[in-house]
Amino acid sequence: MGEDTLKSHTQTARVGDLDIRYTLTGEGHPLVLIIGLLGSTDWWEPAFIDSLARRYRVLVFDNRGAGNTVTPDDTKITIPLMAGDTAGLMDAVGFKSAYVLGFSMGGMIAQELTLLYPEKVEKLALCSTNCGKGGSVFAGRDVLKKLADRSGTPVEQVERFCSLFFCEEWLEIHGEDGEEFMNRYLESPANDHNATLQFMAMVTFAACERLPRIEVPTLVACGTGDLLLPPENSKIIQDRIPGSRLVMYEGAGHGIMWERREDFLRDLVAFLEDEA
Repeated sequence: MGEDTLKSHTQTARVGDLDIRYTLTGEGHPLVLIIGLLGSTDWWEPAFIDSLARRYRVLVFDNRGAGNTVTPDDTKITIPLMAGDTAGLMDAVGFKSAYVLGFSMGGMIAQELTLLYPEKVEKLALCSTNCGKGGSVFAGRDVLKKLADRSGTPVEQVERFCSLFFCEEWLEIHGEDGEEFMNRYLESPANDHNATLQFMAMVTFAACERLPRIEVPTLVACGTGDLLLPPENSKIIQDRIPGSRLVMYEGAGHGIMWERREDFLRDLVAFLEDEA
């Protein structure tokens, strides 16, 4: 695939009450990537997107309340609402249906998207996520307190976040990669108001009892060292979604597609290309 095909096109689409910033890259079968808590399109590692864009038409975007998606101040944020945003954006860019990958909170959005708009999702990848209250294993109090802490400068906030997002060993070995991620994070940090709304959306999310309704092929992936959304949650999801596959990356933290990029890409592409 030529260099011109891999060029990214960042635009804004009006979807309901939002102006959603999104980027399309590559050609091929539609693939939607949904980022997690506080995340924006800037979070995705360029090499990760480029690898996928050599096979797929990749859509990434800023969720409601994050990045450069303009969000009304008086709107309560919920996971089902963000699933509706995703479905509306897919319509706006001409994706009748797509492969869908959701990471962390994005995995929650992807679950709701599949349950509420099943015609939109052809294959589903749920990464480093859980199925919400009523059936999940939650992080310890110290981890949750650290995650919710919005004190200090933006740099101090992102350093605190990265200590939970990545495993300590990876950060020690891949310091430059960790610093690059922090710089991308700082491109468009979420404000305190929207950060709280997104966090509460995760707290109130509940899909566990409905997961058996998901009929599309599903890949569930996590790191065994995930502090934010413990790996037991991926086992729970696999048990509840009929026929789903589980991949666990030994020793990896929450950010598996950053820490184990090549391994994850291999497993993801094998799943998406499997016609069984």
